[in-house]
Amino acid sequence: TCLPGNVPGPVVFASFDALNAFVADGTFLDTNTSNPATQSAHFGYWRHVRGNKYEFAQKFFMFDAAGVATSYRVVRHQIVLDKTGMSFTSGGYAETFNLDGVLLATGCSTSSAVRFD
Repeated sequence: TCLPGNVPGPVVFASFDALNAFVADGTFLDTNTSNPATQSAHFGYWRHVRGNKYEFAQKFFMFDAAGVATSYRVVRHQIVLDKTGMSFTSGGYAETFNLDGVLLATGCSTSSAVRFD
């Protein structure tokens, strides 16, 4: 679901595995199994908001079946870390742009994660 105040858009129900790295300097890295042949690695940042609330943003490029770059997507989520620090839930929105920066589509997503030790 979308968070209040986010741009309305279609909600796509897809489930996939991912690995996120939240580096101490604020760097955010993600790799996932959603469309590895048509997406680049995901790079971005994260920051602490307050208490157990955080946020991240990531950007990645998208390719057609021939491997030609067609667009890029920016995903922004608000995170709620559980009390143990071992899992979180998040929700937010995505914006897809053509390579000239023209907005093509918006959508919403949620995630849940468990810390990998």
